[in-house]
Amino acid sequence: MTTISKLQPSVLWLPTVALAAVQGAITLSWVTYSVHLPTLLAQTKLTAAFAPTLLLIEALLAIVLEPVMGNIGDRLEKTNRRFPMIWVGVGLSALLFVMLFLFNQPGLFGLLPGLLIAWAITMAIFRAPAIALLRRYALTPKLPQAASLLTLAAGLAGATRPLAAPLITQLGVPLTFTLSAIALVAATAALSANHPASLPISPRPSMVSSHLLARLGLIAVVGISVTLAFRLAIETLPKILKVALPQVQPPVVVGWVFIAIAVTAIPAGLLASRIGNRRTMAIGLIGMIAAMALIPWIGSAGMAIALALVFGAAFSLVSNGTLPFALALIPPGAAGLSAGSFFGGVAIATSLFLFFSSSFAAPPFALTFGMAAIVVAAVCIALSHRLQQAELS
Repeated sequence: MTTISKLQPSVLWLPTVALAAVQGAITLSWVTYSVHLPTLLAQTKLTAAFAPTLLLIEALLAIVLEPVMGNIGDRLEKTNRRFPMIWVGVGLSALLFVMLFLFNQPGLFGLLPGLLIAWAITMAIFRAPAIALLRRYALTPKLPQAASLLTLAAGLAGATRPLAAPLITQLGVPLTFTLSAIALVAATAALSANHPASLPISPRPSMVSSHLLARLGLIAVVGISVTLAFRLAIETLPKILKVALPQVQPPVVVGWVFIAIAVTAIPAGLLASRIGNRRTMAIGLIGMIAAMALIPWIGSAGMAIALALVFGAAFSLVSNGTLPFALALIPPGAAGLSAGSFFGGVAIATSLFLFFSSSFAAPPFALTFGMAAIVVAAVCIALSHRLQQAELS
């Protein structure tokens, strides 16, 4: 079943490019937020050490909000009210971004923690309903190719965290928050302007279907496993570099991971469209395990960069396929719920990482746990194939 007419191309590229801009703006907003968060908290009665706790609270809220908002977006699709919902979330996010630096002054510091949590909530309002539009812009076989633009945008925006954090800090809260808010609004406006009004609307499946619930569970677990493995690798790599290669700057090496993700995004989409998304993800998962197994053996700067590139490229094969995997596994009428379930899984992984951060402090344990998470993701992907085959037989 598809949401694109036979008279239309297999991928609606213009709205897909606009959607990629939204994805990049979302990622950039979170990068800006996370870079300035310790500074904002340090000016309140809370210390900068409270930042992980605040991020944990926000992640716990996102676990519930992401699938709920995605499902609401699906319901509003019938009455063409998905975009008003997206605009409400984007508008509130932009407004709160501005309020965060306006309230960043003596006498108002006590309001900042509540505003920070409110901003995270508004970001969860529109992400799943917006990103789920990819299901309407591409036929199922072409979803990975279309998603590659989103992976490219997220990789480029994500690279600013390790490579440009000092610059973001130097520019200050007012300028960077304002620019992030403008980017988010501008990208959403471009998406709204380029969204085809004539796309047919798919019926929503039964929410009590056991098959649907099983698939949503697999989507969430894949989101948990892939995200947790990536976070553990990215956080462990600098720790090993500081001991093995003190002369190497860890942020630069981590930056190469994100550069590799961005550079290989388009080839990853083309490969998945040719040999299949699940096979491409399997290749990426194997590559991630191989790179993580070699991280403790880093002996030179060249090897560190090479492993960063390999891990980034492998993760790109996986990451580029996760959203198409989620959207293709669920009927198009529940695309928002599908995307929300995946993002909910991502939030669960973030919560686990933050809650058990002390347990993950030891690099050998962190890497071993990360590789185990990759195996879990591979099992879920295989189970999803068997589930679809069983329903067809």
